[in-house]
Amino acid sequence: MKIAILRTDGSDVDHRQYNSQEIGLARGLTSQGHTVNIITAEGGSDNPPVEVIDSQSGSPITIIRTGYRRIPVLEYGVLTGLWKLLRKGQYDLVHVSEENNPAATMVAFNCRRLGIPYVIYHGMYVVPSGRARTWYDRLHGYLLAPAIRRNVRAFLAKTTTARDFLRSRGINDVQVLPVGLDTTRFEAMTESSPHEGMLQELRSRYSRILLYVGRLEQRRNPMLLVDIAAAMRDDTALILVGNGPMEEAVRQRVAEQGLDNVIMTGALGQEELPAIYRHSDVFLLPSDYEIYGMVLLEALYFGVPCVTTATAGGIDVIGGNQAGEVVRGLDLDDWVAAIRRIGEPGADTGYRDRLSALVRDRFSWEQIAIHYLELVSDERGRTC
Repeated sequence: MKIAILRTDGSDVDHRQYNSQEIGLARGLTSQGHTVNIITAEGGSDNPPVEVIDSQSGSPITIIRTGYRRIPVLEYGVLTGLWKLLRKGQYDLVHVSEENNPAATMVAFNCRRLGIPYVIYHGMYVVPSGRARTWYDRLHGYLLAPAIRRNVRAFLAKTTTARDFLRSRGINDVQVLPVGLDTTRFEAMTESSPHEGMLQELRSRYSRILLYVGRLEQRRNPMLLVDIAAAMRDDTALILVGNGPMEEAVRQRVAEQGLDNVIMTGALGQEELPAIYRHSDVFLLPSDYEIYGMVLLEALYFGVPCVTTATAGGIDVIGGNQAGEVVRGLDLDDWVAAIRRIGEPGADTGYRDRLSALVRDRFSWEQIAIHYLELVSDERGRTC
């Protein structure tokens, strides 16, 4: 089967990034013997450039970069040259993310005209903010969505929260298919780390090491992380990996409170993270909103239990698999209590092994691709 996976948000895909969902799914599908093209923006609609990359487990993956035209005010856009690409590609199946944007609508109508089955893989679980986007969402629901829904091969949701969101919009036949983690980069990395000295020094001084990896921005509530470090300073250290608009404010808060148990590394390359994960006892993600939260899977791969807020990925990945704790809200005492429950020094290593096995067995793209093919089959069990 020949499958097209479309990224419709106007951004490009980079095969050097370990967590590109399009490339991860493509690798899983090629490992099952299928041919996959990824269609994305950042190119030209008249003569789109083509890049061929190694899938590592099957036939090569082709990335086609077509044009993108942004719609004023909405900040949405559409892929240009799409009709020509879909017709020329002779695809058996087209895969597109999100149900309620103009690009997905264009894909659906083009596929209907060409007789190509299409699948929608949805992750959002709130109505888009802003007057223009709210207006478009209402228009979409009344005029465009019914036609899209009548002809879709399958509606897939990344989380149970996204599934419930779609059901609230009148889409009832929705199956949950989680996001996977591409572990190939981590598997190729060695144990050596330029941070080994720092990690050993922290371990000699503190019985518990907490870790956060990600942007230092408002929706991730980094000040709560500093408050946690202050409340647990006697026996606990905190490592903050990442940068962002709140980096200086966080550094100032750490200095004001005289916290020598907080290490801020700035942004690090992927090759530097494995040693830090392996030395950590609990991973923290106090985010207001996450469509998934790939860093949760990353932490679990290294056997690190997580404490996170009740976002979509946190509820499914952590709460649903007893892989840590989901805290309702941002109360400091609740977070400290949860951390102490799951991050006691000398915790059973078998628990960490179970978390790592969970990612390999349930959240690898190879396993997800197998489930994907089952879900997108037609009523006769055919995938095309």
